[in-house]
Amino acid sequence: MRDIKVRMWSKIANKFFYNREAMLCLDQQNRFNDKDGTGHNHVGDGMVFEQYTGLKDSKRTKEFPEGQEIYDGDILKILNLEGYQDLFCTIEAGFEFEATVSFESFMWGVQDDEGIVYLEFFKLDDEGFKFEVIGNIHEG
Repeated sequence: MRDIKVRMWSKIANKFFYNREAMLCLDQQNRFNDKDGTGHNHVGDGMVFEQYTGLKDSKRTKEFPEGQEIYDGDILKILNLEGYQDLFCTIEAGFEFEATVSFESFMWGVQDDEGIVYLEFFKLDDEGFKFEVIGNIHEG
């Protein structure tokens, strides 16, 4: 079972809040939505909540020795080292592209700049693709 983690982008603070801080804001948002008068409208203040996919990228650094966690809204550089083929497409070895992580049709997927959506994100992880987080939709 994967870890359930969230982050929250604040348009006001122009930064991310992770896990406990983000969950406290989500709790306040839920109480605001319940209209009991005790919560705060974070979404109305420009907050965006994003969930951890359960995957980490393949780049190892001093800051992320096991790879950086991949969240909804991350921009990835994706490289296929081995080549890939299924019923719908063939990808040559060495093919590289950039794509944004999103949750579509009840599953994690990535979408490239041309709007092509690859819904089987977890399958790509098992098929010799390497991922590197190069940014996110908020910071570029």
